[in-house]
Amino acid sequence: MEWYVWISLFLTNLIRNSVCLYLIHKIQGFPKLGKKTYSYSVGVAVAVTMCTQFSLLPYQLLGIEGALLFGLVYFTSNRKPGRGLFLIIFYEVGVYLWEFIVSVVWALLCSENYFSQDLAEGMPAVWCVRLLILGLTVWTGLKDYDASRGFCLASGIAIATLFAMIVISEQSIVVLDSEEVSFHMLWAIIFIFAILVYRLTYQYEMEKMVAKLQTEQKELLQKDYQNINRIYTANARLYHDLHNHLEVIRSGIKQGRMEEALQYLDELQAPIRNITRTVWTGDEAIDYLLNSKLTVMKEEKIESKVNIEFPPNTNIRSADLTAVLGNLLDNAIEAVKACEENRFINLTIRRINHMLVIKVENSCAKEPVLKNGVPETTKDDKTHHGWGLKSVLAAAEQYDGTLETTFKENKFRAVVTMFYH
Repeated sequence: MEWYVWISLFLTNLIRNSVCLYLIHKIQGFPKLGKKTYSYSVGVAVAVTMCTQFSLLPYQLLGIEGALLFGLVYFTSNRKPGRGLFLIIFYEVGVYLWEFIVSVVWALLCSENYFSQDLAEGMPAVWCVRLLILGLTVWTGLKDYDASRGFCLASGIAIATLFAMIVISEQSIVVLDSEEVSFHMLWAIIFIFAILVYRLTYQYEMEKMVAKLQTEQKELLQKDYQNINRIYTANARLYHDLHNHLEVIRSGIKQGRMEEALQYLDELQAPIRNITRTVWTGDEAIDYLLNSKLTVMKEEKIESKVNIEFPPNTNIRSADLTAVLGNLLDNAIEAVKACEENRFINLTIRRINHMLVIKVENSCAKEPVLKNGVPETTKDDKTHHGWGLKSVLAAAEQYDGTLETTFKENKFRAVVTMFYH
């Protein structure tokens, strides 16, 4: 082959495996791709390009590339790829089928009556497919990843692949080998079934996760309600003893001991300040939850700002709202404790039409590690910890909502949206 064909093959292979790595990072929530990963992807492109000098079929080359990408993801992310292996296979099969489809379409446009698998002659079709997947990647990269939208896009691609294969098999302008067409048709059918199996597996895993989250949510709610009950108990005891306190103050004033009476009043005001509402949502349980968290922030010397505009009479349950606010604030407090300076937590609750937006911002010493798009716990016990934001996400999804997290300049931000009526 000419030198320019080798360069073209290398560039197309580099685009193909780089897009695959990006999609795995986006969908699986793996750490951001660094220079090390990109340098390895160049090595993968070189290896696959060199393999073309052997008498290998296109799908064999894709198999080699898929195995190399699997190893690359495994060693650079320090994690088990999990569904990443399925994504690699799905991606490589999709690329392989569409290269065949576009090659046949190219032959039709060039009015050729035969189909050639020569690398040099098929390079225009290969570049068309590479530019197409690169364009789709850029387009989807401008949006936040959503599992349902990604599934719809993958399903559309699989259906379009089968439809294109049916059209190609029925045309008679370009002569195709019947066994080759049958082989590609079989892969197109497997392509669709793979999507269905992936979807069913994903739903099953989500149901298992929701079941675990519900258990964890009950424990968290019990802990928060115990704190609330403790505050109520202290409040009731204060009112029960109020007449005795008033009698002591009255006696002090009557005897002219004004300084002692004022000091006694100051002592009484201390617990009252702790249980006084500083925010108002209209929900008594939520108000006490927020006040308890604000008290903890004050004790930890964390600067706090609260800005709340809460809609009245919504269908959002107190238990779900408690899970969202409790977990977000607990995670924020835990993160700020590790900061030596610039310790702050900002809570904002806003209503936009029929959407409730909850935003928590806090200082953070280092960037959290993402797992499936959610920050992973830093505690050693991964089994009993790390469910906070997952519980938030599960509660938000009950109201067709979302959870988005960002980290920039040592500031972590979590934004939850929940639709109500």
